[in-house]
Amino acid sequence: HAHLRPAAAKAPSPPVPGWDPGFACLVDDRGKPVVYHVDRGGPAEKAGVKVGMTVTGVNGKPAEQAMTDFMSSQSRYWGYSSRRYLRYHAARFFARQMTQGAKVRVVLEGLDGKTQKLELASVLGVRYLPRLPVPIPGIRDSGEVSWKMLSGNIGYIYVRRIRNELIQRLDQAVGELKGAKGLIIDVRGNSGGGFDARRAHRNFALDDPAEPDRARFKGRIALLIDARCISAGEGWASWFIAKRRARVFGTATAGASGRKTTYTLRNDLYKVTFPVKAYRGFLDRPIERRGLEPDVVVRHSARHIAAGRDTVLHAARQYLLMPDAASDTRTTTRPATRPAGASAVRPGSLQAPEGASAQPAGKPADRAAVGAAAKRFLRALWDGNKAAIRGLVVGPPLGVTEEDLSKAKGRGPLGWTLERLPTLTNELRRPGTPWSQQALLSFREVVVKGRIAAIRIEGPKGYDKRYLLLILQRHPAGWRVLDLNTWSTDVSLTEAVRKVGRTAKYSPATARYLERGREITSLVASFYRYAKGKNGRWPDRLDGKSPDLGGAAAGYVYIKPSAEQLKAGLSGKVVVIYELPAKWPEGVWVGFLDGHATFWSHKRQLSQLPKPPRKPATPPAPLRASTQPGGERSGGAKPLGIDAAALVRKVRQDEEWIHEVKSFYVRLEGVWTRTPDGIAEGRADLKKR
Repeated sequence: HAHLRPAAAKAPSPPVPGWDPGFACLVDDRGKPVVYHVDRGGPAEKAGVKVGMTVTGVNGKPAEQAMTDFMSSQSRYWGYSSRRYLRYHAARFFARQMTQGAKVRVVLEGLDGKTQKLELASVLGVRYLPRLPVPIPGIRDSGEVSWKMLSGNIGYIYVRRIRNELIQRLDQAVGELKGAKGLIIDVRGNSGGGFDARRAHRNFALDDPAEPDRARFKGRIALLIDARCISAGEGWASWFIAKRRARVFGTATAGASGRKTTYTLRNDLYKVTFPVKAYRGFLDRPIERRGLEPDVVVRHSARHIAAGRDTVLHAARQYLLMPDAASDTRTTTRPATRPAGASAVRPGSLQAPEGASAQPAGKPADRAAVGAAAKRFLRALWDGNKAAIRGLVVGPPLGVTEEDLSKAKGRGPLGWTLERLPTLTNELRRPGTPWSQQALLSFREVVVKGRIAAIRIEGPKGYDKRYLLLILQRHPAGWRVLDLNTWSTDVSLTEAVRKVGRTAKYSPATARYLERGREITSLVASFYRYAKGKNGRWPDRLDGKSPDLGGAAAGYVYIKPSAEQLKAGLSGKVVVIYELPAKWPEGVWVGFLDGHATFWSHKRQLSQLPKPPRKPATPPAPLRASTQPGGERSGGAKPLGIDAAALVRKVRQDEEWIHEVKSFYVRLEGVWTRTPDGIAEGRADLKKR
């Protein structure tokens, strides 16, 4: 965000409307402005304006046009990277007028569809308008951090501003709410500020041992965001997304969170603040222009606003009240309600439903690990979250070519690929089908034998006498999905697994292709074995001499993960090894830090491969001093070992700086008065300028 600030002279006030009849709107799920706040005793309340009414026209213009005009006028005086923020304010202020007492003609539509035309006086000036769509008793809308316990033993923390007292207030809030079943953190309307990035989230960290005396909450968290959350509010909230610590509800944030600098104009009259660097917060991408994006998009409806129901808060609360909410604090899922007549078994449970004859096979620890992996995968499948699924599958059966797919004809391990995800998700969630998320997560039978596990997911009534067979394979980073198919209920689980194995007949070229994928995963596993014997230190390079590293180095590019990446935990995005593209021009296998491997063949994918580490450059000639302090000759100083120019280039490459400002426009407006005093004042001002 950019703005003009005073220096030697007072910054001019822009001519923006500041008088309204006493109501404010928000954009609802239809994209229309709906009244959410009416000032008590104001002209709007006296005329019969009520919360939940839709504004359809202002001063003879359609409401949408009036909002667009307001946004255009505001963008002349305030600079923001995202129009979401301007639209948020346009819904609140588009009925404002320039002069006090001016009449504004408003057309409103009630919930019953009836329209009402009113002429209201704009007598209320600039004042604080609530940021929350529905007031919450006991929560200070204009405060900094406030909290309370909601019904159902759900804690609620509203972070309105990011100030110096943030850590102290969070300590108090978490200390009082630590017994909650779940926690809602609300940053809607957050105007930003500043925070200590090292300490501001320790109340919610699962694996940060620092400051052990501070109150901690390690349960399930829901994060609420909207278009008014801006600047440091976005940066602080990005931690919960980067650490996968919360399920995010609402709408995207403002996307105006950049590193700013202040430039003083040459005449020293004014200062201009503008962004110079893309701010990432805790994410691996800039927040500027894009903002934080919710896992579940929830918008308010006029009917809910009229009834005093906060739709976003309600969705988050229902999510935290799910039966399995307390069992998995890291996995983010779409909230679902249990359909009538559904089994009472907890989703993802390895216990067979009542009346089932099959019993789980395998060690309890293995069954629990298989169940957790299957639950994460099936939830991502239900959500259609392709990005989440990529880190939950085994590479070889999913990285097949078009030729392999045509040979497989949709059967066996080659028959299920990432390309089929949208089709399968749509089939499960198609309106009228008996499937629900509850049914998908209710396991009928689980068998674990060595490195292979199979799960039978019984279809609900009306699913044409079929069941889903999910096969997982033991992996260095845990259990990964190998195959998903539908089978007739006449075929037993053991027989289905045996048939799947028989259909996996590959050509020699395909067999070699799959073997390359297994070699990559084997190498990643060898890195972990090496690190286990070296106190967690990964190898510096692949030299082909150490049997712990597979004894092979030729044909691979190894990227040693940094200490920060290792500390952050298993990541499905950090590349640690890949095949040489020059050797395999049709595509290469890529191994990741979390142990999984995938096949990359597209040019866009190959361009994202990290560059191989450069060989250390020949150090420059050592600096030699003729004499040391005191006049004695020295034998020569040791080389510094630092190439300052290369260090600067590396820092610049890793960060996204703005190197050039192509255009810069400042608009100053004033009013001249043709009186003796005004003329004298104007002359003095011109002389000063």
